[in-house]
Amino acid sequence: VINQARAELGIPQIPTATAIAAAETPPAPPGGAQPAATASPAPSQSATETSSALTVRISLDPELRGQVGADDHLFIFVRAHNGPRMPLAAVRKQVRDLPLTLTLDDSNAMSPQFAMSAFPQVTVGARISRSGNAIPQSGDLEGETGPVQPGQAEPVDVVIDSPHE
Repeated sequence: VINQARAELGIPQIPTATAIAAAETPPAPPGGAQPAATASPAPSQSATETSSALTVRISLDPELRGQVGADDHLFIFVRAHNGPRMPLAAVRKQVRDLPLTLTLDDSNAMSPQFAMSAFPQVTVGARISRSGNAIPQSGDLEGETGPVQPGQAEPVDVVIDSPHE
């Protein structure tokens, strides 16, 4: 869905995990011999990801609960407060997951060039989409914060409380 939205906006698509794995797989040695398996340490979060992490709490205004279905799509996103309108990070869930608390950081980046840690202030938003389309449409319900600092200790509360115009 994110790559579909990026294509509609004319933004380069993010490689899939399969494409990345294929690019990182070394070629087989000549003669068909298989290299010995080596243990590699489990990946860990980088200091940048940890220092820019935001804990986000998403909720739906109780008065709007009757306007959505449990299977409706929920998009949580982070944008630069002063910068590109393209989301820096995004996560997709469903209304059934609300209320929801999650952590967003540079590992959720939509593009490596636009990581949360590269911006001094960001805006966190959430939108419920009945169509499942990542691009906002009339009738979607949304909520957004004012500017917050990536890495702040306090959780960021986002209440979905208004229709998208």
